[in-house]
Amino acid sequence: MHFGRILASFFCFTTWIHLVHAFIGPGKGCDCLRASNTQVNISRIKSYSIQEETICSVRVIKFLTFSGKTICSDPNNLWTKNTMKKLDLQKRAMRSQHLHLECLQLKP
Repeated sequence: MHFGRILASFFCFTTWIHLVHAFIGPGKGCDCLRASNTQVNISRIKSYSIQEETICSVRVIKFLTFSGKTICSDPNNLWTKNTMKKLDLQKRAMRSQHLHLECLQLKP
């Protein structure tokens, strides 16, 4: 008898979770429902972020273009991996240059 109440509570809870997910949608930041094959020149890409499968229904790399568009890419795709590496190198170079300029300004 006690087990039946626990089981019924569990089913009610899971039903409620699925209804909330259906009406509100997946977690915040789940812009991509699937990966696309779209590839653009890296000069058009501003940044990227990772959409995790634990929160959303699919794991993708979200590239944000300077025009504000989001490109959803397969994280295992070679273009995706190369673009992420290039963006990381650019970001590191910009930080290094910024730190160098700060050091020059501090010198008498």
